[in-house]
Amino acid sequence: MLIIVSATIQLALGFNSDQTSTNQNLLDQFSHQAGNFFPVMVIFIGPVFEEFIFRGFFFNTFFYKNTNLNKWLGILFSGLIFGYVHDPGLTKYILVYWALGCVLAWVYTSTRDLRYSILSHMIFNALGFV
Repeated sequence: MLIIVSATIQLALGFNSDQTSTNQNLLDQFSHQAGNFFPVMVIFIGPVFEEFIFRGFFFNTFFYKNTNLNKWLGILFSGLIFGYVHDPGLTKYILVYWALGCVLAWVYTSTRDLRYSILSHMIFNALGFV
């Protein structure tokens, strides 16, 4: 639900213009080369690797203390790094990826189970194919 609310706000703020993010441009190029394997990469493989890196590794390395401050700093910083990796050009789209990264980090910190953030990430990516 948080991802859908975030996407709705972003559309209302004008993020649906003709300009696309660096990440989307690269995905568009890759889709032509990958063919039928592209949806598998985007929906299944990408989210698994990204969640292990940004939530599993990042949180367990830098934000392992179980305090409320640590949790929210981890959510904000992992979201920011997630956003930067997806939009290193620092365009307005970094906000989109930062919001998504924060939601996925919140899912992980709330459950302490990567399966839920992986599943949420998969669902979000699958929406792009609907």
